[in-house]
Amino acid sequence: MKFLISSFLWFSLFSSYGQIPSESEYYRRMDLGQQLMIAGDYQAAQTEFLFVLENMEVIPTDLAYLFGRNSFHLASYKQSVNWLNKYLQLKGTKGQYYQEAIQYLQFSEDKYMELQRSLTTRSKQYPCRLKI
Repeated sequence: MKFLISSFLWFSLFSSYGQIPSESEYYRRMDLGQQLMIAGDYQAAQTEFLFVLENMEVIPTDLAYLFGRNSFHLASYKQSVNWLNKYLQLKGTKGQYYQEAIQYLQFSEDKYMELQRSLTTRSKQYPCRLKI
């Protein structure tokens, strides 16, 4: 009997080694990313969201919102706009995060346009002067 129990424990230990995470693990990491984002740890949240994006076969729609919002906080404004637009396309006005998505989309668009204007102004101030 001891041999059977011992064998079963060893089999359980080695059979779980190297397994692909379950879908619940992906949702757990997505939730962790959301908690990290809310706590202001945007880089750690990004790591969790990217893990889910890279490994999950079907991406949850809410992840588009979370990734878009987090991208705003990381100053990746164009990426933020793209993901928030994707969320709004998929969920429309019925989405759980509709109001927040609209708000962060506006913030991201404003910051992106501000950044573009700044780059345009700077390139006019310091034109490239090449002598050939």
